[in-house]
Amino acid sequence: MNQQLLRNMRVHKYVLGFLSVPYDKKNDVEMPKLITLSHEFLRSFCRNNIENQFRLYKHVSIEQNAKEGCLSVNTVEEVATLTAIFKNNRILCENVSEELIAHIINMIEHKARSAVYIEFLQTVVIVEEKEIKSAQEKVAEEVILCNSLLCCQLGIGNIA
Repeated sequence: MNQQLLRNMRVHKYVLGFLSVPYDKKNDVEMPKLITLSHEFLRSFCRNNIENQFRLYKHVSIEQNAKEGCLSVNTVEEVATLTAIFKNNRILCENVSEELIAHIINMIEHKARSAVYIEFLQTVVIVEEKEIKSAQEKVAEEVILCNSLLCCQLGIGNIA
């Protein structure tokens, strides 16, 4: 009931708009706390609510300069929210894009190491203990592609 009321009031759009507000990372000590709380709100908004997951998914962006009101996927916090959007949602997991999976795998390779990235990949390949074959294939293909590119960059033979 509360999630439906929040959805009807479009509160998630205001939270997404807030997350788009630029701030001074050096001097604004309160903003990181507010960002964390905003992501916690969005995760709760999605919890066990497929309709809310679909609504938030429409705002996901892997672009570096995502427009205002989009949910960027460039930090551990944002990937944790992305995981909540896909959690136990078979339709979203079956239709996860290769670009999104490639983006997450790229983050694993180039950003700080975190279990959150693996949790997202686990979330999209298994829903309620049932495998999502299409998502598994996409993840496997991206991992192999990433491994092949890494081997080429390092000048070593393919180890896949």
